[in-house]
Amino acid sequence: MASLTTKAVEKIIRAGLAGMTNDGDGLYLKVGRSGGASWIFRYKIAGKSRDMGLGGSPEVSLANAREKAAAARKLSKSGVDPHTRRDEALERQRLKKEAERIAQATARAKAIPFKDVALDYIAAHRAGWKNAKHAQQWENTLATYAFKVIGFLFREASQADLVAALRLV
Repeated sequence: MASLTTKAVEKIIRAGLAGMTNDGDGLYLKVGRSGGASWIFRYKIAGKSRDMGLGGSPEVSLANAREKAAAARKLSKSGVDPHTRRDEALERQRLKKEAERIAQATARAKAIPFKDVALDYIAAHRAGWKNAKHAQQWENTLATYAFKVIGFLFREASQADLVAALRLV
């Protein structure tokens, strides 16, 4: 059962003696050589001993560490590795953030007008064309036909919109 108190935890951390102090039920306060302290939950899963970090002190209080250890203990008793479960949850969060980042980048890409993309293309390829008249032909053709039909966002042009622009040519 719980043997540490908040005052005892503060005293152990202040002393800075490296080692692990048992609170009971697999919860330990670990003080490192540099004096930093963190909470560790020790458990067995499939006959193997495992340690799982619960967070550093003072960010994670004694009460919070006990709650985290109790939740992890419940999982380990049911045969689920709490460390693996936590890693899977973190991976899901990482994938969700990545999906949100991609969605935002896509939204930004959709906000680029076709005209801007076309003029950027002409500017990027102008040096490779034989003469300035060729670039002017590109600009005139796009202004006459494409910009009128595809005057909206670049990424939202459908195949039908592109066919309509080509029929005007």
